[in-house]
Amino acid sequence: MEEKNSYNVLRLVLHGSRCYVSTDLIRGKPLIYWLKYHPVISKEQLYQWMKEMVQSLEAFHKCQGSPNYQYINPYSIIVSEDNQVFLLDLGNKKHEDLLHQMQRRMVREHFLSPENQYYQNNNQKEDLYSLGKTLQYLIATSVIEPKLTRWEEEQLRKTISKCLNKNSKKSYQNIQELSEHFPKRKISNHKQSKNQLLNVILGILCFVLLVGNVVLATKTTDKETGKEEVVQPEPKVETKIEVIEKELAEEEKQVFYDLALCYLLDYNDPKRSMEVFQLLREDMIANDYASLMSQIQLKTWDDSRIYELLQSLEEKSDQIGNAGHYLALIKGYEILDLEYANIEKERLVKKCLYEEQCVSIPYWEEKQYGTSLRIWLMKMKCADPSIPREVCGKYIQELLTEMPNLKETREFKVLQKEYEITFEEDKVCVKK
Repeated sequence: MEEKNSYNVLRLVLHGSRCYVSTDLIRGKPLIYWLKYHPVISKEQLYQWMKEMVQSLEAFHKCQGSPNYQYINPYSIIVSEDNQVFLLDLGNKKHEDLLHQMQRRMVREHFLSPENQYYQNNNQKEDLYSLGKTLQYLIATSVIEPKLTRWEEEQLRKTISKCLNKNSKKSYQNIQELSEHFPKRKISNHKQSKNQLLNVILGILCFVLLVGNVVLATKTTDKETGKEEVVQPEPKVETKIEVIEKELAEEEKQVFYDLALCYLLDYNDPKRSMEVFQLLREDMIANDYASLMSQIQLKTWDDSRIYELLQSLEEKSDQIGNAGHYLALIKGYEILDLEYANIEKERLVKKCLYEEQCVSIPYWEEKQYGTSLRIWLMKMKCADPSIPREVCGKYIQELLTEMPNLKETREFKVLQKEYEITFEEDKVCVKK
């Protein structure tokens, strides 16, 4: 049964460029416990909470002396009875138990940067890092209705990545930058099916691509001589067009990638994915993807050719920057009938789940993907008779610790029945 307690929270009042802080006693729950009883939240609520967290931290940094909060995590975010979020008053001795929870190794490792595991660094970038991790956790552990679109996922991925990658030139330098550029939810008044929307986007992109290739020249005909004369555009106009094209080129390319991978991952339609990649004729990575999609469609594909393409695409991962890229590679390895295919897939699955460049967005931790990737790892270990059952049990236990809700999923229950997985006190036993 859910029980709400009283917590002292910070009331932050902005006045010009300064902020004044007071405390208030409210009834509610820390975010980490609130999500346990309310795993389903609306997309509107999600964006509202993220906005409130950013605004609260921004206001706190404007208080006298420009303090840093230091303890941003799901224990220090309090959800009130009217579903607003507040920062916990860490100075109140009443909350020493919560502060003790925040200082546990598991919490520190997940919500603090590797350079700040004992709260020794007190600066805005550390607060930004912890906020990014908290936003990541919020989306990862929630069932969002309606589901985030791929566009929204990509925008959030970029935003959270700029919080986590502190040493990158593109990272946010302070909370004000994050507040100014935080993505807003797109609200559409038209109820279109996802297929219709993708077709509209594809049509627009094709039109833009064709128009971009038209030579900008104005032709006039001399009425007396009948000769055709080409009047070149003025340099000033040409320069403006070139500037606009350069600004849009990368974004347009990214939309093509999003659309192509959406066809592959969400619709399992390699043919349409290939057609989109083929539109980027001059892009070598897109050409490799188009070749891969072409192979996947064949009833008798060439394993060695697919493996070659997968290796080539992984080498170019840094140039792609798309959240679905590694999932596409994993999908490619799934169809290979090669001894080392499972080894490669396991390596990529772990890369997706644990390496910083891949988990900078909850895209990988979203239930649809985070669940299926972990279930695959469990099944791979259980299916190998050379691995002792005790080792399998410990491995499964580690994965369940990372994602406790996994135990309640249909996929895990099927696996549990297949390999007779039981729970004895704090141990996981695999009997088959």
